[in-house]
Amino acid sequence: MATLNIKGFPEELYSILVKEAENDRRSLTGEVIYLLEKALAESKKKHISILQLKGLGKHLWTDIHTTEHIAKERDAWD
Repeated sequence: MATLNIKGFPEELYSILVKEAENDRRSLTGEVIYLLEKALAESKKKHISILQLKGLGKHLWTDIHTTEHIAKERDAWD
């Protein structure tokens, strides 16, 4: 397993981590790993792929010809 050393780690943050680890009944290492995994998982949720949007809002476009709509929008830019 890898080792991570952090230089210049803020004392205040360290104290908060220690208290959180105690509250959650984890070791300090376990708490840091848990928080990092949680943060990274949440970060991935925020970055969705355009492919995940397929069909989203489809009901809004049922009576609209998309190519014509895009052409009208582009013409409005001029």
